[in-house]
Amino acid sequence: MTRVSPLAQGVNATRMSTRVSKAQFSIVSFPKRHYPNHKNKEMGGHVAEQTYSLSGITVEDPFGVFSPKLHRAMAKDRYERLERIAVERCLKPDDRVLDLGAGCGVVGALAASIVGADAVTSVEANPALTDTIKHIHKINGYEDINLVTGLAGKGQGNATFYVSRDFWASSLSPDTPDIVSKEKIKKIDINDLVRDVKANVLVCDIEGAEFPLIDVLDLKPFDLIIMELHPTPTNIKKVGKLYQTMIAAGLLPDLSTALRPSVAVFVRAKRFEA
Repeated sequence: MTRVSPLAQGVNATRMSTRVSKAQFSIVSFPKRHYPNHKNKEMGGHVAEQTYSLSGITVEDPFGVFSPKLHRAMAKDRYERLERIAVERCLKPDDRVLDLGAGCGVVGALAASIVGADAVTSVEANPALTDTIKHIHKINGYEDINLVTGLAGKGQGNATFYVSRDFWASSLSPDTPDIVSKEKIKKIDINDLVRDVKANVLVCDIEGAEFPLIDVLDLKPFDLIIMELHPTPTNIKKVGKLYQTMIAAGLLPDLSTALRPSVAVFVRAKRFEA
């Protein structure tokens, strides 16, 4: 029996499930902004902090790491939206997920809602996000997610990480926009990590570091990879090489599930077999 691609099971229904809830408020020192679909409650000259719901995951910023730009993205349901849709469409309850580039913890929590918290390992290089990730996992009931702080790649040691004002733009590149700090972070051998957590699914959003990662990553354990790519006119060859590497390893582009050029889905044919 052939299994139907997740896209064919209802694109519109999946998209409609990704909504922003009405905001709840508490005091926070933020400049005045207008967030569409929300009420900005001014209190003491400040705008009240908001609680968001992204794909059913509650998101809060108790430590003030979200920039105004990120608050707007949350309010408009744009934060990691395509990646969230791909996770909802593609994951199965018996998967074990390695989430590289955890951000503020939303995608890892969403994966845990499908496969269970003990089947998810989230890795984030930016140490300033650790408390926020733990908080978001906890308030959603997924505190058992295995959270690892460090840079997953080849070998061990240390690396320099450039922290952007908008944390989602932070990266290993000195050309990172709006750098606010440079951090020395530990390196974690990616292949040792995959073996330790027994992952068969990789969800990856690491701001351009996906290209060198693929050169060192053993792809054999994976039957599904959801990867946010960062294509530019200057790295077309890198994107082409990444696709060639995936196909050579038996991971085929699932064009029915991919979302624009920025979120690619690679899958082994056996996932669709009964």
